[in-house]
Amino acid sequence: MFKVGPAAKASGSVWDDKGKSEIAQIYIGGYENRFKFIQFLYVENGNTVATSKILGLPCEGGCTFFDMITLDYPSEYITGVSGWYQDHNGSKFLRLINFHTNKTTYGPFIASPANKGLDQIEFNYQVGSKFHGFFGTYLQNGVESIGIYSKPMDKLTEIVKKNI
Repeated sequence: MFKVGPAAKASGSVWDDKGKSEIAQIYIGGYENRFKFIQFLYVENGNTVATSKILGLPCEGGCTFFDMITLDYPSEYITGVSGWYQDHNGSKFLRLINFHTNKTTYGPFIASPANKGLDQIEFNYQVGSKFHGFFGTYLQNGVESIGIYSKPMDKLTEIVKKNI
């Protein structure tokens, strides 16, 4: 497996869901100008299991928005993630995110409109059916970055079948 991203320089606490590719739901919450948390509900051995930690802080102190994505599992799966980061008080935060599947795109989920005059770092990671989990960083007050794991093809026959 290899990591793709994150596009912005990250300095926060690391989270890593390497190898967790079967996602049933995604929860996103935030306030003001950043995502306060992202959490994934995975399927393992036929049971749903939430990520071991909420990536960021839960909405206990209040969120101005909350969204839940329910995938049509198992026929729908993650194929990519895109969005952009922007500076806030000297730190980069995830400000917009889209989750791409083999059936549709969920989003954009926007933590805040772009602040004119501040650099915007865009990213678009598409891995098709080779998605194998998310990773990233978060600071005390929000999600800082997100990246994606991809797995190369297992056999040469996968390439041959596509070209026939």
